[in-house]
Amino acid sequence: MVQKLPLARGGIDAASQDRANVDLAALAAAAPVIAVDMRRRVLLRQEDKPALAALTPSEIRRIFFLGKVEGKPVLGCHVSDLDSFRGRRISSIRQVGALLSPADSSLASAAIALAVWHSGAAYCPVCGANTVAQAGGWERKCSG
Repeated sequence: MVQKLPLARGGIDAASQDRANVDLAALAAAAPVIAVDMRRRVLLRQEDKPALAALTPSEIRRIFFLGKVEGKPVLGCHVSDLDSFRGRRISSIRQVGALLSPADSSLASAAIALAVWHSGAAYCPVCGANTVAQAGGWERKCSG
């Protein structure tokens, strides 16, 4: 029996070969940046059909490379609380995941997973020193 998995429908290229050399600051000015928070919520466009919304450059904080959609890079942004985006549509990934396009559901899932991981991996488990993100946010390295 094959199950339909609403949050893992594909539509994105992880572009793992590009992660080591990605310039997040440069990409943030041109690539779409989707926002997620630790409550596993996503920022959506104000439309009837759910679709991920992109942040403006002034709203971008902690970013990571999610991959490519139709050959174009897409970034994720971990926001401490999406409620600060007043007047914007916010929803739990569980509520809208199956309604999003395959690419949007995969991007949202990857962004939430990376945000949760980053929040719990700030310190080296061996020596306790701070860790720093690298490889577009897909790796953390001990600073000690």
